[in-house]
Amino acid sequence: MPDQAARIAVICLESTAPGTAPGYHLTGTLRRLEVVGVRDPMVVADDSGRSRARRLARLLRRSWGAAHHHDVVVMRWHLLAAVALLPWRVAGRRIVLLVPGVPSDVFSSHGWLRPFGRLLTTSSVASWRWADAIVASHAGIARQIAQVAPGLRATVGVAPNGPPPVVAALPDVHRERRYVVFAGSLARWQGLPLMLEALAHPEWPEEVDLVVIGDGAETQRLQTATDQRLVWMGRLDPSRTQAHLRGALASLSVKTFGPATEHGISPFKVAEAHALGVPVVATDLPGQGDYLRAQGGGLIIGQDPAELARAVRTLLDPGIREPLVEQARAAGARNGWERDAGVLAEAVGMPQRRASAR
Repeated sequence: MPDQAARIAVICLESTAPGTAPGYHLTGTLRRLEVVGVRDPMVVADDSGRSRARRLARLLRRSWGAAHHHDVVVMRWHLLAAVALLPWRVAGRRIVLLVPGVPSDVFSSHGWLRPFGRLLTTSSVASWRWADAIVASHAGIARQIAQVAPGLRATVGVAPNGPPPVVAALPDVHRERRYVVFAGSLARWQGLPLMLEALAHPEWPEEVDLVVIGDGAETQRLQTATDQRLVWMGRLDPSRTQAHLRGALASLSVKTFGPATEHGISPFKVAEAHALGVPVVATDLPGQGDYLRAQGGGLIIGQDPAELARAVRTLLDPGIREPLVEQARAAGARNGWERDAGVLAEAVGMPQRRASAR
């Protein structure tokens, strides 16, 4: 078993550019390793904005090279994880996979990969079977791993993701009207149609704007919308995004149920809002619905525009919103990445000790 002298490499094959989920995950993983005594692991990642093919080629070469000089690899699971991990497997190194989703989730979000689905699923299962330990970000994902790849030799733990790091000095953002905000990639399952239908519903308060930050597949819906209460800001850097979140009545995380969300999602939007002391309106999906029930700090709705419109109206009542703000702040204070550092320490094979924030 590795100990605190083990040489550890941390690998992410996706872009870790600022503001991306892989970037947040990498930062949080390094924080978890730090609090259990791992200092300066080798990091194989790329936030440069290179094309996908160039990034993958460079990272695969670095991963293969690291296998010769390191004892443990901690890798964010990727459809090509088996390609990156083959030298680690041959060398008999300890392999730890951090799994934020399963192949069907990826194919739902990236439809162009579906023709390669069988091959990529087989590759994914191979990487799970090679792993000594797997850490899933939600219990539903852990169950799906066990269903897709029964009889794994790996231990499978669950460690929910913490929030994105809060920028130390946020810029001042002043908006004359009150607003709720959605910030993120405009994938089809993020719920933009639900938001726009709620905005048009009679119960949406006339004095509240809907601010949308981000771009993606659903951008055309925003370009053709005519409601003056819709404010689309495009993609912003993390500091300006968080500044707008901080001033909002609530953050919206109204993802829709489907292949990309049915096994559980990482509640990054909920956790980031709570870290900023902002309540959340969220649909009742695995990962964020159960998170809000346990932590408070938000309103849980069905996938119904009328429910969303009523929730926004409800937040205008200080007697309802202020307790939610206090719950959000408390949840943000107790749910950092340090909370489940022990799960990662066990997966890596380090001696157990109390993980404490510093």
